[in-house]
Amino acid sequence: MAGTIRRVLSRVRYRLPLYRELLQTRDAVSALAQDMVEIKSMLAMCICDVDVRRIALTPYQPAEVDDLVRLGCDSDGGYVVSRRCVDRTKALLTFGIGENWSFERQFVAYRPQASVLSLDPSVDYAEVDATTLALLRRTIWETLRGRPGRIEEVRRQFRMARDFQSFYGAPDRRFLRCRLSDRDDDTHLTLERLIAQHLNGFGIDEMDLFIKMDIEGDEYRCLPLVLRYATRVNGLVVEFHDLDLRWRQFVEVMESLQSALAVCHIHGNNYRGLIPGTRVPRMLEVSMINKRLLPANYPLSDRNYPISGLDQPNDPSKPDIELSWNVGG
Repeated sequence: MAGTIRRVLSRVRYRLPLYRELLQTRDAVSALAQDMVEIKSMLAMCICDVDVRRIALTPYQPAEVDDLVRLGCDSDGGYVVSRRCVDRTKALLTFGIGENWSFERQFVAYRPQASVLSLDPSVDYAEVDATTLALLRRTIWETLRGRPGRIEEVRRQFRMARDFQSFYGAPDRRFLRCRLSDRDDDTHLTLERLIAQHLNGFGIDEMDLFIKMDIEGDEYRCLPLVLRYATRVNGLVVEFHDLDLRWRQFVEVMESLQSALAVCHIHGNNYRGLIPGTRVPRMLEVSMINKRLLPANYPLSDRNYPISGLDQPNDPSKPDIELSWNVGG
């Protein structure tokens, strides 16, 4: 702990002259913000008693699969998954869509027979009439105030609302404005109730589910709920957040998932960079496949990541994060 605090103080002292030089520019804010993020990570790992020398992706080397495909939009919002998982799916469950359902749209383009059920408490496009009326009022208001920039944003929101309603208005697609939880109420839904009330009518059997999860840190709380149904999941893609703060939880969750699933692809989200002192990203996209879809003694991949033609940087303005197991992972 003392060593970490010394590194933090040393970093601040070293950077002080730079802060003074940049104080009159916007760059000072950016430099300070970036440093504060890294210092927070260093202190958090110190408080949580995490040894950075033990933070590595070695246990999560992907299995070698020959049917990887990218689904979803360019940059942030697209994920690389195994095609055999998609081809066997009867129901796609997605937790967290925000303003981007391109993964869901392209998934059903590959697998038209799949039903889609999405949960997100932050999305309010579901009520067609209410959303249209609200956006119309905003357009009139911004027009009267002479704010063309805001008008374009309203138009973007309107197009998004219509696209949402078009996609989720299909009879075999459903959207619920709630979050996955271990309790049931107006805004929370258990996985048991989700399957009983919304999936049983789809005739879901063994290994018929594909799950996508991007819920801004709630994955550590929700993935244990999914583990109960791991044998029914043929594919899973999760975006893990705050690995610098929650490394132990990540390790525990991954160990449990790997009892039934194997990593088939991994990608570092470049929005927040690496954990200080490691080669591990703070945010990580992990795709998994049910082990029953792999050979008994499946080989591990010797590829370098990102994979050209499949992976893309989440933030196009920054270089992607390189991951390799050839030199220690």
